[in-house]
Amino acid sequence: MDLSSPQECSKVTRCGNHQQCYIEKYVRHNAIYYDLGCKSNVVCSSIGGPQTSIVGRRKVMLKEGAPDSFEVDFDEDDDGKFPVCESCCNTTACNNGGSCGVAGF
Repeated sequence: MDLSSPQECSKVTRCGNHQQCYIEKYVRHNAIYYDLGCKSNVVCSSIGGPQTSIVGRRKVMLKEGAPDSFEVDFDEDDDGKFPVCESCCNTTACNNGGSCGVAGF
């Protein structure tokens, strides 16, 4: 969604029976953005809340001959999005930002 604040969201959606409300805070091109919506319970069960480590499309490789060095390889389709917080919840409008350090609305 690329919202600069959760308060910019003007759409309210009722999540399905097997879903929860979801918020993601991420950095892209040195700016903070938010994505709000619904995620499946299966996905939410793997999310630990703010500051969760997220497996993305980046690949870390050790450099040959230097076991203590590494380099990050970005895939061609990498959009520069770096997640810093993900959270799921299951009460009305609970993904308003509070769980990712933003004042709720």
